[in-house]
Amino acid sequence: MRYTKRINIVLIPFLMILFFLVSCQLEPFPQANEVKMNISRAMNKFESSNIEEGCRLIVEAILLTLPSTDFPAEIEANILEAKNNFEQAGYFNEKGFKLLKRAYNQIQPKASGINSNQETEKQTSTAPLAENFRNKLLESQNQLRKGNANNVVLILLEAILMIRPGP
Repeated sequence: MRYTKRINIVLIPFLMILFFLVSCQLEPFPQANEVKMNISRAMNKFESSNIEEGCRLIVEAILLTLPSTDFPAEIEANILEAKNNFEQAGYFNEKGFKLLKRAYNQIQPKASGINSNQETEKQTSTAPLAENFRNKLLESQNQLRKGNANNVVLILLEAILMIRPGP
């Protein structure tokens, strides 16, 4: 009886701690949950043709993810400038997209294991743009679950650059 009582004293707190740890899914980086929500909301906005709000959410997701990357501060400066430009002139102006493209070009070589720029060009000829765009957002969520902040930023930039105005 005393032996069972000792086991219960040790086992019950251990099981409670274990249950707590399992129920609290650890996020790969501090803002991961908010980034995930922004990507999901952006997908809904694009599906309901609210393109500007979808773009805003993607840019916000990028900015929330950047502190968890190893990218230089210059990248964040370009994206912040693009965000400010979009807020002043709307999400369909070329200057904002040029700033995003500059940031993308600066980080593309640093992202690990993603060669999606060439894949995107090939895919757009065989599948509708909207499907490729949605796949990018889904892939960014997949990379988020894996904790690959660098790839999340790269893929979200690729997605938003797919809808840029002009040629």
